[in-house]
Amino acid sequence: MDDELKKFLEDNRWALAKSYLDRSDHSANILRGLLFTAASASIGFVLNEIKGIESFARAIPLGFFLAAAAYAFLSWDLQKRKSIGRFKALSMNNLAGYERYKKFRNDKIDRYAGILIAVGIVLVSVRRVLESYESVVIQGWWPDSRRVTNVDEQEP
Repeated sequence: MDDELKKFLEDNRWALAKSYLDRSDHSANILRGLLFTAASASIGFVLNEIKGIESFARAIPLGFFLAAAAYAFLSWDLQKRKSIGRFKALSMNNLAGYERYKKFRNDKIDRYAGILIAVGIVLVSVRRVLESYESVVIQGWWPDSRRVTNVDEQEP
């Protein structure tokens, strides 16, 4: 690294650090928005399929999607609190207070939300596959279920 670049980095160290932090926060907000949107859309799809008590199997993935949405919202709220705390620390010229917020990382919460969405999707997919196999098995047990029977006519 040449001397000119070193001097530039030293002179602009905090501006660069803030720029990288802002970019990181922005991309994390986009990720959380996508996670929350995916969880909310999944909740809507599952609720659309619920028709009655026999739909209890749909409640399990619904729980996963609700938990994912809650985790995404929690992560968003934690990030907002960190930003407010950083702003207050910088406005009071409190570098130690600013550094304190580095230890609070919410990337694990984002990962948990993503995992919960993935598990919910797998559960919905498995349920649909099982239901399609059940219909094939039922048609195999009752061979006349494949044929259309006319129930209006009297049998001889």
